[in-house]
Amino acid sequence: VFGAVARELWPEAHLVAVEPRGAEFGNLCRHYNEVYTLRAELLRELVDPAPFDLVVGNPPWRNTWGDLAEVGWEVLVPAGRMLLLGPSSWGHSSEPAERADVFRRHCPAAQWRIHGRVAFRGSGATDNRKCSWWVWHRELAQPSGELQWTVVALPELPVGDRRWKLRPGTE
Repeated sequence: VFGAVARELWPEAHLVAVEPRGAEFGNLCRHYNEVYTLRAELLRELVDPAPFDLVVGNPPWRNTWGDLAEVGWEVLVPAGRMLLLGPSSWGHSSEPAERADVFRRHCPAAQWRIHGRVAFRGSGATDNRKCSWWVWHRELAQPSGELQWTVVALPELPVGDRRWKLRPGTE
């Protein structure tokens, strides 16, 4: 989905996809100039330092979200931005699942809260957590350890627009 939207907005942009699931390779090739089917942390070995203006993703929350946040930060150009979809509660406590460690090292500039619950499954069933787009901007980076960011409540979308209508990548 991100590739299709990015290609529509920036038809001349050089888009790179990183996806850990090899089965998604064919779906991604239609919208991206380069597709890597590997774990995000391996991206460091493939690119020159800081080549990306923008990193956008919806990584798996349980095990790779923090890795992608770390690597995404490292590969951004000095004025680069990163947007990652994740639970709205992240960064608010010291529990390991809240990923406060990542937030302390690289505090986001903003949290764009999605009104209502998002359905990630084709059945329309919603996730049990509320979601936000977490936004980082290298030029607005705070000293390590600072935990302050701007919170923006996004406009409410109809329920039907907060769920996948097609399997992502097959649109």
